[in-house]
Amino acid sequence: MSDPLQFLNHSDPGSLAVTGQSQGPHEAKPSEVKHLSAHVSQRNSPMAGLDPPIEVAPSKIPVKFNKKAAGPVHPDLPGLLVKNKTLLAELRNLQNKLLIKETSLQEMKSELESYKENNVQQLFQIMSLKTDVKNLEELIASLTRIKYLKNTNIQNLERGNWDLTGRIIELENRLRVHLMERKKAEHKADLLEKKLIRANTSTPYMNMKRQEGPLDIFMMKDKDDTILTKNFERDSFHFEGPKDEQKIWDKCLQDLTHKEKQMSELDRPPYSFSWETKTTQYQYQNFLDQLATLLSNSVVPVPATAEAVKQRIEEIGANELSWKFRTEGLQQEIQMLNKQLERLHHLYEEAIREAPQAEEKYREEKKALKRMEGKIAINDFFQGKVYLDRKKL
Repeated sequence: MSDPLQFLNHSDPGSLAVTGQSQGPHEAKPSEVKHLSAHVSQRNSPMAGLDPPIEVAPSKIPVKFNKKAAGPVHPDLPGLLVKNKTLLAELRNLQNKLLIKETSLQEMKSELESYKENNVQQLFQIMSLKTDVKNLEELIASLTRIKYLKNTNIQNLERGNWDLTGRIIELENRLRVHLMERKKAEHKADLLEKKLIRANTSTPYMNMKRQEGPLDIFMMKDKDDTILTKNFERDSFHFEGPKDEQKIWDKCLQDLTHKEKQMSELDRPPYSFSWETKTTQYQYQNFLDQLATLLSNSVVPVPATAEAVKQRIEEIGANELSWKFRTEGLQQEIQMLNKQLERLHHLYEEAIREAPQAEEKYREEKKALKRMEGKIAINDFFQGKVYLDRKKL
């Protein structure tokens, strides 16, 4: 900046020399010298722009001496006073501007500090968001692994359940078939036992008849013979010739032989049907052995008894129910994990959406911070220049 009082030092050296020459021997115009000294003191003081110029009363030195001594100074003095006033006004304006700039500089410094604090807070928020995003990604990866493992476990359990259900259905079908065969065998055995009982009850009656004696048999034969003869005599009226009689006699003989055969069959001892019951028992035991081998494990063998097979089937049914409950619980856990994954995915998407906005805001604040720093640097430069100008004065 240009020195506001430079005009007084360099603008008119001739007039200053005249004034110096006049002041040396005679000390003319002391009021003007006092006015200039007051002006210099106002220039050096910091509050010079705020105080009005001091007006000095004119001296009471004789006019004649003043007119003779300071005659050549009067023409330039009003111009110097006008210039002095203008310079003082400019100095006041400059001081006011300087104060305004200092206040604005303080405001900008406070804003700069607030921007820095906000910048640091936003940096911490961005770092926390990045850490949260990383944690969410790790959590999502762990949850996906857990979900995959649980899905594989559920698939394995479902396969085992399907295998067991198919095995149980096959065993139930075979059990039904064997039970039907057992019922049929038991029914057949009951019928055979009934037949055997009937045969045993009918044989003593036949034996009693046989023990009655040969006379009764001969009597029965005689009766049959008499009946046959009567029939022959009755039918002889209708047939003619010896041929017809021979045929009738042969037929009667055939009837007699057939009846004798029937009697001999009744006299035989009863058949034994124990082999059929043995075969049914063998089949039943074989079926129990097959069921025991199917139901037995490598750890727990199942004995070939009906109670053990029934107990093992009940255990398999209970295990199946427990597996069903377990699969339901695992499915509920998978649903909860899916919900958590959806929530985390939404949070992750929101963080991704907010990240560019935060970065843009950070960039804008960084730019504003740079602008403020530039303004502060410019203000510092002007303030230093003003300070140097003051020192020069």
